[in-house]
Amino acid sequence: TMGRKPAVASMAPSARPDRSYSVSGEQPKGVGQKPAPLVPATDLRAVAIHEAAHAAVGVVLGGAFARVELSADGGGRCTFADLNPGADARQHLIAAAGPIAQAVYLHGPHPSFGQIVGLLGAGRGSDREVLHRKALETGDVLVPTTKVLPLVLRLWPAICTLAVDLDDGKWVGHKHVTAALGLSNNSQLHSFELANLVAGLRQVPDPTVPR
Repeated sequence: TMGRKPAVASMAPSARPDRSYSVSGEQPKGVGQKPAPLVPATDLRAVAIHEAAHAAVGVVLGGAFARVELSADGGGRCTFADLNPGADARQHLIAAAGPIAQAVYLHGPHPSFGQIVGLLGAGRGSDREVLHRKALETGDVLVPTTKVLPLVLRLWPAICTLAVDLDDGKWVGHKHVTAALGLSNNSQLHSFELANLVAGLRQVPDPTVPR
């Protein structure tokens, strides 16, 4: 789920997770293996992937990320301090990134439309509401998979890096997202670097290789 009002991040601490990931195997990985309270570990890891994808795709599309809130009952919320006009117009793409990434984690790099739709939340401010509103406005499909899935796979190393930190109980803010995306320390270059990420002209660094 994504929103705009920042909320305090909270998550039960867990053991340091495995930082491996893959987009070529049956199940991409990137989060830990110790069961979390109240819900199966896999479920909470999937939520971390979901919210990390909102954050990564939102920043790539021009949003100013605020923070992520995860709860031990399996819920999560990604909030943005600001969405510029371009990012605001693509809010539905940011909303779609969460369930698409979660489906990739659970089902592999080519999830079905049904598997993705089955992960949409419900209620006010949910991913489903954002996507449904956009679909009514444009007459487009509910989930713009063809537009978002390639971007999610391109950003997968960063999504996994962020999800690992979330699963480890760490606070994740905008600077952590830009670091995971491999952006330079010069913020004036970020627009150019992000545009290259979207275009596939720049790669997200492999978190398993020292920089």
